[in-house]
Amino acid sequence: MDVSALMYIVAIVSLFGWVMFAMFGGVGLPALPFDLLLDFKHRPRRVKLQEYTEKKKLIGEQAALLLHASAALSDEKKKLVSSSSTKKARKYRTQENEFKRVRREMILDVFKAYLND
Repeated sequence: MDVSALMYIVAIVSLFGWVMFAMFGGVGLPALPFDLLLDFKHRPRRVKLQEYTEKKKLIGEQAALLLHASAALSDEKKKLVSSSSTKKARKYRTQENEFKRVRREMILDVFKAYLND
């Protein structure tokens, strides 16, 4: 029988695939019940109305602070465009970077609180 090189390549790749499937399937099947139990243990829980309103109020206050700070920065930027002072531009950039840092920290705090609950 005359078999082409392509057929040998297909057979080797197929054999390799079956070996990988046997290895990873053998590891994954025993781990499945454990993963299912962990998923059940860490399932989302119902949030109480009082807790929801507290968190909503906290996030709303943080959002209002950020909006106020961004409006102030926007006003300063408009003033900066009218003048060409390097010192004012540097001060504005510093304030803008501080605003971005605080905003990032607030967002991370909200996500951490969400993940811890």
